[in-house]
Amino acid sequence: MWVTPQVVMVAGFVWTTEQSNKHFVLQKRRGRSGEGGFRSMVAATLDNVRESKPPPFRILLQTQHGEISYVIATASSNSEAMRHWEYLKLEVLPLLDGFEQDEEAFDFVKTKVESLLASSGVPVANSEDTESAKFRLASEQFHKDFNMPAEEELVNYYSCSLMRNNLPHQGWLYLSVNHLCFYSYFMGTEASVKLRFADVVKLQKRTTAVVAAGIHVCTRDEEHVFAVFMHRDETFSLMEQLVAVAMKGMLTGSNAATELKTRETSESGRTSPVNTARKTNSIKQDLDTRAQSQQYQMMFRLPKEEHLEGSFDCMMFMPWQKSSALGKLYCSANYLCFSTKLKNLCTALIPMRDIAVVEKMDEESLPFALHIILRSKATFLFSQLRHRDFACQLISDYLGKGAEQTSMEEDDSDEVRETQASLSAALMKSFKQPIPEHAQAREVVKAHLWELHFADYGRGVSMYRTSNMIDLILKGIPDSLRSELWLFTSGAINDLQTHAGYYCKLVVRAKTEVPTAVAEEIERDLHRSLPEHEAFQCDAGIGALRRVLTAYAVRNPAIGYCQAMNIVCSVLLLYCSEEEAFWLMVALCERLLPDYYNTKVAGALVDQGVFEALCKDHLPDLYDQLHELGVLSMISLSWFLTIFLSVMPYASAVNVLDCFFFDGSKALFQVALAVLEANRRDLMEVEDEGEAMSRLTQYLERVNNRDATLPVVLPPIPSAAVAAGMATSLKSVDVSDLIMSSYKQFSFVSEESIESLRMELRLQVVKTLEDNNRRTILRVIGNKTRFNRDELTVIYTEFLEHHRNSTSYQSQSMVRGQNDRDPVDMLTLDREHFITFLCALQPWKLGDSLAALAELIFKMIEISSVVGIQRCTRVLDIMMRGTIKERLELLFCTHLDDPEPKRPSSRQNASAVELLIKEKKKILKKLAVASSLSNAEIIADMVTGGLSPTAYTQSPLLGETVEENVATVTVGASGAETGSVGSERGILRTASEPMPTVIAIDVGPYNCMNQAEFIQMWKLVHEMVQQESQEGAEMYLDLYQALQQCSNLVMMRGMEYGEAVGDGASVASTSPRSSTQSDAPISAAECRRHGAAPEPLSLWQLPLKQFQSSVETAPELAALFERKEPVVATKHKVHRSLNAGTAGVL
Repeated sequence: MWVTPQVVMVAGFVWTTEQSNKHFVLQKRRGRSGEGGFRSMVAATLDNVRESKPPPFRILLQTQHGEISYVIATASSNSEAMRHWEYLKLEVLPLLDGFEQDEEAFDFVKTKVESLLASSGVPVANSEDTESAKFRLASEQFHKDFNMPAEEELVNYYSCSLMRNNLPHQGWLYLSVNHLCFYSYFMGTEASVKLRFADVVKLQKRTTAVVAAGIHVCTRDEEHVFAVFMHRDETFSLMEQLVAVAMKGMLTGSNAATELKTRETSESGRTSPVNTARKTNSIKQDLDTRAQSQQYQMMFRLPKEEHLEGSFDCMMFMPWQKSSALGKLYCSANYLCFSTKLKNLCTALIPMRDIAVVEKMDEESLPFALHIILRSKATFLFSQLRHRDFACQLISDYLGKGAEQTSMEEDDSDEVRETQASLSAALMKSFKQPIPEHAQAREVVKAHLWELHFADYGRGVSMYRTSNMIDLILKGIPDSLRSELWLFTSGAINDLQTHAGYYCKLVVRAKTEVPTAVAEEIERDLHRSLPEHEAFQCDAGIGALRRVLTAYAVRNPAIGYCQAMNIVCSVLLLYCSEEEAFWLMVALCERLLPDYYNTKVAGALVDQGVFEALCKDHLPDLYDQLHELGVLSMISLSWFLTIFLSVMPYASAVNVLDCFFFDGSKALFQVALAVLEANRRDLMEVEDEGEAMSRLTQYLERVNNRDATLPVVLPPIPSAAVAAGMATSLKSVDVSDLIMSSYKQFSFVSEESIESLRMELRLQVVKTLEDNNRRTILRVIGNKTRFNRDELTVIYTEFLEHHRNSTSYQSQSMVRGQNDRDPVDMLTLDREHFITFLCALQPWKLGDSLAALAELIFKMIEISSVVGIQRCTRVLDIMMRGTIKERLELLFCTHLDDPEPKRPSSRQNASAVELLIKEKKKILKKLAVASSLSNAEIIADMVTGGLSPTAYTQSPLLGETVEENVATVTVGASGAETGSVGSERGILRTASEPMPTVIAIDVGPYNCMNQAEFIQMWKLVHEMVQQESQEGAEMYLDLYQALQQCSNLVMMRGMEYGEAVGDGASVASTSPRSSTQSDAPISAAECRRHGAAPEPLSLWQLPLKQFQSSVETAPELAALFERKEPVVATKHKVHRSLNAGTAGVL
């Protein structure tokens, strides 16, 4: 392409001159065509470590000063370079001889090139275009170097060093959607890394004496340290995000490609005026936006659909202090949120739906001020808001389209109205119990304190949230305000207010849409939920609990129902209405404790590891004691899944629930650590896990609540404990004191530290779950194969890699919802990846023809266009460990148009191939019987396959013509055995010859093979023989002779059998019958009676038994099918050839 003339120093070290004249020089970059030499090696090394990659060709305009020239054109290929060169030589060079001065000629060429550049319509490149061009080149190089599919998008790339043997290899680190790759080329030495993010088990920053700024990446088999001297934090953060996406995909059955293609764009399409630094790739920008939005949602407990659109520094006026505080205003489509710079000082949430008035203020004391008045008369005043126009535009857009409701359209059906009327209120109101006087007095005091708080800071969604609120929560929430504050602090109030009627519709749908297994599991647990409360001893409480649980199962089928949900939900229903309890369950399962409530309870397992890590850091002596006993893993799961509701009296545990809804999972860890600390002395003295569990259980059962309005029944102190002098240690503790102690002693536990530990431990938990799946799969598939465990592991590893490739780029609907399926059923391959998988393992040496055989096998065993690992392993077992009869049967059946067994056989008597085919029929519940092919179709099929209709007599696979090489063995009319070879007697007989008597032949369970199918199959056998030629000429000659002998025998037996069953053979349309009878089959004998010779194609039929016995008569060929191949997957190494345009990345 023509470029704006740029000055260069003429240096011939890394450039070679291809052509030149007085004014122009065509040069080629060294190291681009694989040529050797020191200069080419240096050029390739420089291209690899530089950030800008020079094009392989360039054209220079020479000046009268020989050391300075101008680049006027560049090219990525020789043809493009020669096109520009010919233009200059024909159109420009003749004109230059007319100039007397060299300066005039030089100015003319510059003007000409600039005009060519302008006329081409190519805009002048700016810095952003340059960066985009660099990224595009890097992406192309990444796909080429690592053989990546086009769907694998590059996210970003960084210059770094790979540390090996304490020596740095400078190169480029590529981060794509699914892979981490590295390539380095330095002075002829290559270093490369290619691994999946799904395989990462450890990711952390590392600083050592050798590597000052390193990133440590580990898989099960590899360990790499990358020295990133620039942008390490950005690189590590991007790695963390991509690993997190991969882990989520493994847990939920989704894939990273489709997950990241859900762009985080705002509904209005606005661009924030700040934080708009250009990203080199949209996926990286989406990841950054996603991370910011998730932090924003977690900070203000907003729905997952709320995406951050901008954040601005400003001041907010705090009326209770009569002063302003510096903080940041966060804007999204439906909310404005504020948080002070000083942590926990004050936060505020303003729903757009509640805004009544917005006005700008420009006073000297309040520059760039924005005054917002809500419908509740609450006011918010922001000042020094430099980007208030953007915030005003957000508000204007929202108010312009009206309050957004994400619920379904209004439904006035009778069933929905009846459901709405039948919903129950908080069960405590219906099942009132006497309240002790002291508890009632405390309720009045606490309610008064909260009323005072509301008077100062507001009430409802938009009240100011300050550190004073946690003080009131620690003192206890009165029952009358518990549902309101739970909804407010958990963020469930936003869902409740924006989804009017949604719960009722789910209840109606749940009557017919809940899966039977889920409904049965819910029914089993209904009467186990808080049975001590009278509300759950009758239909009122049981019915409400059933409706909430089934409605959530319809809303989130990926979770459905998990044990422990019933316990939490039953307590929520005591204080909240059905609809409020439902939205609290949504907040609990989807935001506060994600991945807790599913079949894998991965979130709870991760937090179990987090709890152990916190114990190890802050209670080291106690950790050593309990870890040795194995107690920590036993206690934390039950504590966290039910939020202590199953281990404490529920009237006491609701105080823990108060803190949990306000502070999130941090409160659970603090309380759990406080419980261990309170029992430190007793736990240090225990000798087994049973005693440790007993001590902790007794302690938690005796946690009292002096302010409870519900009765708290504490178990009596065991007489054995009194006798042992342990009565003092079993004295009850008040839950408020326990919570207060946890907040004081373990205040250092923060959400940030918990999330950091979760990220690190999530990798280990997911890998543990994956290992469990692997063991399950190996055990299942190993029961039906003859492979040993090491061989099965190789097959599983290779299958998993191809499975990931097949699902990495599927649409989300194709992969979602697979996480609860059986692990054996989840691993499947489509046609394309089944072929590549079989070619990687090379069960038979067929060269390029193995792909054709793999496609035929896939067609035979696929179910719903996929093949599972169990069926795939059984096919490999036949191909690599089966008997010769099994292997020949598989080869035979794959080439049949209809391999369906035609005779009934018991499962005990059926062969391995027959079982595969019959199981497919059973699963699909239908029989696919293909109609027999006519002669015309056979010929068409042969022509389509590249064979002529006479190929059976001229095929090179059979040596010379069949008529000259086929031996026949028949029994004549007199009973004497007759035989002829070659021209003495051919396969094709005339009508005048008498029909011989053929001995009865066992056909086998399948249709006979016609000649076209046989020729296609025999091509593969011939290919196997050709592949063996590498072993030596003598072995190949023996095999070839055996192949000829076998082919002659098979052709003869096919014809003999075809003649014997001539009554079922079809003939061409030129038969002597009338046209009205042409559709009926005509026997060979009838053809002869009419004086016509039956066509060879209509007579030739090969049964399976005859094929097997024919191959077994050739020992050399039979040995080929009896050989056991090693189970070794081929490894495709990353290699960068130094061809044109491939040396160096940038």
